[in-house]
Amino acid sequence: MSEIKIHKHLKNENIVNFEHFFEDSENVYILLELCQNQTLNELLRRRKRLTELEIKCYLMQILNALIFIHSNHVIHRDLKLSNLFLSSNMEIKVGDFGLATKVNYEGERKKTVCGTPNYIAPEILDSKSGHSYEVDSWSLGVIIYTLLIGKPPFETSDVKTTYRKIKVNDYSFPENVKISNEVKNLIERILVTNPAQRLTLDEIYEHEFLNPKLSIPKNLPSSTLACPPSVSYLKKLIPNKDLSIEISTQNKKMMAENTEPLIQIFDKKGKSDFRLTERRASESINVVFGNKKKEFPATQTHKFFNDKFNKDILVFDQKENYLKKEGNEEKKDDKDKIFQTKRNEPTKNFMKKTDIYIDEFLDYSMKYGLGFL
Repeated sequence: MSEIKIHKHLKNENIVNFEHFFEDSENVYILLELCQNQTLNELLRRRKRLTELEIKCYLMQILNALIFIHSNHVIHRDLKLSNLFLSSNMEIKVGDFGLATKVNYEGERKKTVCGTPNYIAPEILDSKSGHSYEVDSWSLGVIIYTLLIGKPPFETSDVKTTYRKIKVNDYSFPENVKISNEVKNLIERILVTNPAQRLTLDEIYEHEFLNPKLSIPKNLPSSTLACPPSVSYLKKLIPNKDLSIEISTQNKKMMAENTEPLIQIFDKKGKSDFRLTERRASESINVVFGNKKKEFPATQTHKFFNDKFNKDILVFDQKENYLKKEGNEEKKDDKDKIFQTKRNEPTKNFMKKTDIYIDEFLDYSMKYGLGFL
């Protein structure tokens, strides 16, 4: 019942809305706002890691919720990815107040040992001195690290070992992950053993990682549920910044892994699509769009093209609106072909009259698939 008393009074755009509750002789039932895009935990499972821009966007919303929660004299005490929900509008919603507690007077220190192993603050484990609002800041630091690196900083296969690492603040940044100095500094200043020296929520908000705030979108596009933000999207937000962190080689690799993409090709009559199920191949292929030649990166598309077209010829049939293998029994007459290319062959040898112009190639994995725009 403590959860109900606390949660129903917390009304904020970044907190899961408490709708109603009722009970019978055995159970208490709580009706909460539906968050259709699951949690950051499921998002990280699909994406493996998030870009710094995405982390900034989500961090701003979590801070908004936490500052409001603390202003109401409440400590959440169980902040983690699975308690950060995503609404249909891609808004962060902090939920699950089952371990939350009310601070009854200024300076009160709670002594209850509670939380989730990977996210629990060291002062909670050392219950002698008690804990307060600073434990939520610690958990927030763990969340930032986890979204950035792909796993919690103190995670081990054994809970006792994890607790031991938390107590001595034993974590490091992997060398193979490229991150900015700003976010590294932010994490290091949050994950401080002494809660009195830890960054407060207001200090996190003013940290250089979150400035200038004009470059941070209020909400991210729903396509980021499946893949990182596109280069064009990043350039619109931060046109003069080096985007090497946001669109690093590793992020490109993440875009290509574990997907069953959908290819869409647009012409005057509309679009066609088909799903590819083969795993991705490592080799690249040169394809000409209009009068421009592009080399496709290592994606599943290559294996499809290579298997279906004997690594030589790509044919787009306008009448049937799908790609076919030249020479098979379903082949149409040459007059029906409007797109045909041989790898590394000059444009003039295969290009015929065409109304297809492809300016940008976007990789939408999982449910969003691949698309030509």
